[in-house]
Amino acid sequence: MNRIDYVLIDKKSTFIDKKVKIGTNVIIYENNRIEGDTVIGDNVTVFPNSFIANSIIGKGSKIYSSFIENCKIGDCCIVGPFSYLKKSVIENGTKIPAYSEIYKKTINKKYFENLSKWLKKASIFAFFIVILILKWYYLFNIFLEKDYDRHKFNKNKSWIG
Repeated sequence: MNRIDYVLIDKKSTFIDKKVKIGTNVIIYENNRIEGDTVIGDNVTVFPNSFIANSIIGKGSKIYSSFIENCKIGDCCIVGPFSYLKKSVIENGTKIPAYSEIYKKTINKKYFENLSKWLKKASIFAFFIVILILKWYYLFNIFLEKDYDRHKFNKNKSWIG
């Protein structure tokens, strides 16, 4: 079995600090910046436009165009794209969705599953609230129209006296 330390797709646009420790079979695409006391595990892929500083990236993880600082990312995690992680712990096997912002949290697999269930329930509740508001608005307008017709302005009488 051949041992490959790591592969840089574009050495000119990628910066890797001297303190960084990189495992085997790691692929680092162009336009990445990895600095500080960062440790990247085996079989990790860092896709373009990522920033990683003072973090630990577990084995088999994939980083898609994200900002990661002072984090510990577990094995087989998927981050991003365009996620912002700072001072956080991501447990093994967790998928961080696109455009996520996580600060000082510990995230596990069930975190986003529970969040999506809650959002589904909240959206159903909001739908019923909107239906009730529209119904009351409709009924109120019918009442106002009937009330307006009953008290129409009479041209022959003046309001003044």
